[in-house]
Amino acid sequence: MATLVSTLRPNLVNEFTAGENSALQTTTPFSQAALDKNNRAKVGLGPSVLPVLFPASNSPFGAGAQAKSANNYDLIPNASFGGGNLEAFNGGSIQNSPAFSFESRYPFFGTDRDWTVTDNLTWVKGSHALKFGVFFEHVSRSTARASTFNGSFNFGQTSTNPLDTGNPFSNALTGVFQSYSEANFHPIAHGLNNDIEWFAQDTWKVSRTLTLDYGMRFSLLIPDSLRGQTLSEFNPAVYNAADQPRLIQPFCITSNPCKGTNRVGYDPATGTQYPAGAIGLFVPGTGTPYQGMSTYTSTTMNKPPIGIGPRVGFAWDIFGNGKTALRGGFGMFYDRPGSIDSVALQYVEGPPLISTPSIYNDTIGSFLSSPPASYIGPQSVNGTVRDYKMPQSYDYNLGIQRDLSHGALLDVSYVGNVSRHGQQRTNLSQLPFGAHFMNGGGYPVNIDPTTGSPYTDNIIRCHLSLDCGYGSTNFYTYDGNSNYNSMQASVTKRFGRTLTAGASYTYSKVLDYSGCCSIWLPDRYFYGPGSNDRRHNLTVNWTYNFPNSHFENSVLKTMANGWVVQGIVTMISGSPQTVSASYKTDASGGGPVTGLLITGAPIKKGPAATSGLGPQYLNPASFTLAPSGDTGSGPSGDCVAPFLPEECGLGNNSQSADFYGPGTNNWDISLFKNFQLGSNEARHLQFRWETYNTFNHTQFTSINTSANFKSYNPATGKNPNPATPFGQFTAAAPARIMALALKLYF
Repeated sequence: MATLVSTLRPNLVNEFTAGENSALQTTTPFSQAALDKNNRAKVGLGPSVLPVLFPASNSPFGAGAQAKSANNYDLIPNASFGGGNLEAFNGGSIQNSPAFSFESRYPFFGTDRDWTVTDNLTWVKGSHALKFGVFFEHVSRSTARASTFNGSFNFGQTSTNPLDTGNPFSNALTGVFQSYSEANFHPIAHGLNNDIEWFAQDTWKVSRTLTLDYGMRFSLLIPDSLRGQTLSEFNPAVYNAADQPRLIQPFCITSNPCKGTNRVGYDPATGTQYPAGAIGLFVPGTGTPYQGMSTYTSTTMNKPPIGIGPRVGFAWDIFGNGKTALRGGFGMFYDRPGSIDSVALQYVEGPPLISTPSIYNDTIGSFLSSPPASYIGPQSVNGTVRDYKMPQSYDYNLGIQRDLSHGALLDVSYVGNVSRHGQQRTNLSQLPFGAHFMNGGGYPVNIDPTTGSPYTDNIIRCHLSLDCGYGSTNFYTYDGNSNYNSMQASVTKRFGRTLTAGASYTYSKVLDYSGCCSIWLPDRYFYGPGSNDRRHNLTVNWTYNFPNSHFENSVLKTMANGWVVQGIVTMISGSPQTVSASYKTDASGGGPVTGLLITGAPIKKGPAATSGLGPQYLNPASFTLAPSGDTGSGPSGDCVAPFLPEECGLGNNSQSADFYGPGTNNWDISLFKNFQLGSNEARHLQFRWETYNTFNHTQFTSINTSANFKSYNPATGKNPNPATPFGQFTAAAPARIMALALKLYF
């Protein structure tokens, strides 16, 4: 970075600054030996043992293997073993079931470069200080993007898989899987964006007691784009369900229900049969896959209007004696719509650019004998509005400062912020509450007759006319709002030459739409305290210089003089937190929220649990199953028509604040001793003894908020499984830390 300051005239100064910031991150195999342990061929999981969906005819890894452009190192697939009511040998539920996987962008590389140019001109004329300026920023980012490049198996136990053995590990041992997905390409994106802003402002000293600041800033934040690349996004306006391919349906060759080779895929329109692994994929030769996907060059968004941001502020000496000042200000500020990853780069990952089909409820043996390599199917996609308003915030404050005399200064202010047009994401194909339980009677038949369990979600979406032919259709809009309001007060006091102390206190509230939105719930359901809502924040600080002694003995004088004690006390209330729930089967029938019913005060501090984890913080007796949520009695659940949210486990818990976590109560105290070196006061040696969390106060930072209802028994109540550490502290801030140091000033 370089800065050039030019004094054009005594009252006219120009400042020019230009700079560049670069970063590079790469992640590659640690060693060839480590790579060999994860290579399909080297560990005996080549195509003849573990087939792939997209074999390449000229793969360097051998016949039937993936292309190098898809799986650069021929890595083994990801695998997970969770879900269901997995019982351990001791009769309890296994926590944190294992999984192994590669990061979806591996091998990763990412380059970031940021160029900025700023030019400001300041002109002082009479009682006015005028300033004009321009700012330009160019950002480029080239990086590997995400895909299921190496394939991914889910061996988890589930009641919806007719082949399930009841145990994830035995599923893997026998080759039974809940799902397998694989991408045919591993993309790379080259993104960039440009910001141009210019402004004019004036600081006008109206009188001896009043100063005004006012100005205007103009912002042109050009949307993120990719350097000549093709992007694809879901566009609801051009989606036509009638033109989508049909989905292959489950079918029993003999009688229902069925399993094994008796269960196959089937096209009801033609009677053609397909491998069971193709169930839920597109019927070959029908329709036009991925209706609604629009492709663009470089960018998916149009340039927004220029943002106009007025700024105004004032400072008024109310009584003209320099003792009391009233200050206030207001400003509008603009920002980019989101990170370059969410606004541009992710759009190189969707169909038809990349195909990532998933097959469900099959076996590796069947997959090997009849690989559905020629099939494609529904996959999750992203879309965004083309025209948008730039996110903007309105900042405002009003404060009064008062010199209380005798070295004391008081400052009390109101500070607020309102944000508008923030980025929000809605899944347009999200299933409604009770979708898994619908079985005729005026509703679609969503129960698979070949298994007695719900169809896969992709098939159910077609039954409910929810973007048939896709998984999730995540659509980004720019209508999110949030607000922050606070009272901020501070006081400082100097007590002679030995003690200086100060304290500041903030009472604030943050409200936003965190987690929004759902097509089945009103936006107000998501409105509540934001994740950084800390209602109370108190800080106290002091510096005490011990008085010098009057010893005449130089040794005693050196030892007694120059001692200083400094301290900072921080007390902050906890942040809002939520509770999640896991059930034996299905609580909401596919709905967007699996809720709880909070029947009492959620916080009930108690002693350490017998499991040896931290003390109890939450009261398990206050959390129960939501009314009518499924308790594990079967796929029919307890939801009943008309399948309203309140009848399918919505509960009354918040999406943002079921309770507030523990706060901070921390003391940091330091002791310094200064040894004067010679007659020069600036030259001295300082001994420092610093302590952090001085009183070794335990400050818990994390709580187990996962309520496990998998062992629910109506005879013993609807509360979480008492054998789990629900509601207990699981982590704490560091214990007391002390540091000794010597520091030389010269």
